[in-house]
Amino acid sequence: MRRRLYDTRFFAEYFYSRDQELISRMKQMVKSDRFPTISSITLHEVYMLALKK
Repeated sequence: MRRRLYDTRFFAEYFYSRDQELISRMKQMVKSDRFPTISSITLHEVYMLALKK
């Protein structure tokens, strides 16, 4: 079983992209993943990015 580690760039594109086709493909990728993994560093970086926006 393969696990995917989602990084900060993934979330930046996911939340701030205007390309609806890209967002749709990303949603499908997350839904198809049984055990999505996010590091604590990524959580911190996304949190800091959200504070700046």
